[in-house]
Amino acid sequence: GVPGFDLYSASRDAPQTIVEEDLNDGKGWKITSTVDAVEKLIQTNTEWKIEEGKMKRKKDGAKGEKAAPAIRKATTTFVAPSLVYSCRRDAETGETTFVTAFWICPVGTGRSRFMSAAIGKIPFSPPRWLVHIGLNNFLDQDTYLLYTQQKNVLEKEAELAQSAASGRENEAGADEQRESSPNTMRKSLFVYRSPTEKLQARLASFFDNTINKVPNRRTGLRNLPRLDLPREVVLDRFSQHTKICPDTMSLYN
Repeated sequence: GVPGFDLYSASRDAPQTIVEEDLNDGKGWKITSTVDAVEKLIQTNTEWKIEEGKMKRKKDGAKGEKAAPAIRKATTTFVAPSLVYSCRRDAETGETTFVTAFWICPVGTGRSRFMSAAIGKIPFSPPRWLVHIGLNNFLDQDTYLLYTQQKNVLEKEAELAQSAASGRENEAGADEQRESSPNTMRKSLFVYRSPTEKLQARLASFFDNTINKVPNRRTGLRNLPRLDLPREVVLDRFSQHTKICPDTMSLYN
């Protein structure tokens, strides 16, 4: 829920650190964000409520109370082109007891297949169908928004990539294809203002710089089909998950 996500957010007092790494002799790329795994937005909201008299400040713990555990590092890593994994690591050893991973695998222009896995030291193994229920609920917070907006956003990205590439070619007096300008493209679409968005901004630059290197990518993005399926079809979890998942289907039967 919200508390878990807040541990991965950033603030002025808990800034986000970004580290980039080239892989496979420069053919691959990885980026990792690290931030103190403490509440930021929730803490700010709590302080505001206290100032407004809507909440009372909690009293300090009694003497002899156990010391607070050492702050861990909320870590998120993206390995191009499709892997994301996150966990909270020991600040000194880098060890963790639980890792969540996602693979977003393109299966067509504007379409991807989502796969996930989790590895952890837990006292029991929950049934997979139960995990799937929670995961699908998490995904569907954004599913319909992505469905309705991806055509607009992707077509605009392709348009700006074409414009940037053409401008560079004209300036250089050459016909060779060149990288798009991340600043030109992204400032026309998004405004990154939160301290947490350092990672998103760098990811956006990576995708902008690769869009002109993928054959027919701009053409494909500018010719996406009209997306007008009703909400109940987009969020039809039976056809998209249950009937193709043996674990969930076994429960259903």
